[in-house]
Amino acid sequence: SQIKAINAQQAALVKAAGSAGTTAGTAMYGAGIQAAQGLVKGLTAQKKTIENTMLRIAKGMSAAIRKALGIRSPSRVMAQVGAYAALGVQQGIEAERSAVNASMASLVETPSPSAAYGGYAANRAANRPQPMRTVQLNAGDAWGDQVISLIRRRVGSNGGNVQFVLGR
Repeated sequence: SQIKAINAQQAALVKAAGSAGTTAGTAMYGAGIQAAQGLVKGLTAQKKTIENTMLRIAKGMSAAIRKALGIRSPSRVMAQVGAYAALGVQQGIEAERSAVNASMASLVETPSPSAAYGGYAANRAANRPQPMRTVQLNAGDAWGDQVISLIRRRVGSNGGNVQFVLGR
């Protein structure tokens, strides 16, 4: 009879524990729902404050990015990148000098010395001034010296003088 009483007590405890678990779970679930609803209500009530804070953060990020990139209209960092790009173009042209020379030669029609301006030799013999050719380049071009050198060689091999006008 005592074992029967213990088993009955144990069954009652299991039933009570199950009932307590269900009650606690339901209460926790309800509390979670209420907490989420409270959070949404609180965020909605603070919408303007949140938006203003987000705007301040965005402006701060923009200022930090401008500072990191050295942007001061124009960007100092991008100016350096541009300088490196120009040097890269210069190195590329130097590395492919023969291809550049061939391409430049195919773009320019240069008359032979005897046909040009009544003939280079005839102009020299007659002590006439040689025709002037003007080329304008922007001062400070990274590869300007290379272009000037190519043009001087081309003009010099066909007679005549060349004048370089450097502008800004």
